[in-house]
Amino acid sequence: NRSIQVSPGNYKGYYNRGLLFLKQHEARKALESFNTALSIYPYPKALIGRGSAYHLLGELPKAVADAQQVLANDPNNSKAHFILGNCYNDQNRLDEALQEYNTCLELNPDEADYFFKRAIVFGKRQDFVMCQADLDQCIAINPLHHEAYYWRGVAKVNLHGDPCSDL
Repeated sequence: NRSIQVSPGNYKGYYNRGLLFLKQHEARKALESFNTALSIYPYPKALIGRGSAYHLLGELPKAVADAQQVLANDPNNSKAHFILGNCYNDQNRLDEALQEYNTCLELNPDEADYFFKRAIVFGKRQDFVMCQADLDQCIAINPLHHEAYYWRGVAKVNLHGDPCSDL
């Protein structure tokens, strides 16, 4: 806030404030900050942030549009592919979601959330072997990813294994 107060044309100040609002799950405030940043300068990271905010708000067509705008200029932007994957996943367009998550992992194989989200798609498709494999990879990257343990327990139940250590 102080940065913006001192320099109202500082688009990165608005962008960073938007990121903080996103982390606090205050999507509307984040959206405001990202829109202000974008009105000052067409910053691709602000488009990614705004797409994430739209996704949190359930405004999927707007989230998709922002992600696609970024990908038009940077087809290797894993975060834009992640937004698309999340939107398609929410719409149960599982083949498209899987394709986007696969692209994310090709571009950045060290991101635990990419494995986690792909695991969820595998679970929805009843492919619990692949689901568990992705959850194993997610946990290997981020041992504190608590949701991954829960869902790995669910996958183990579906594979007739013992879920107790994960649950």
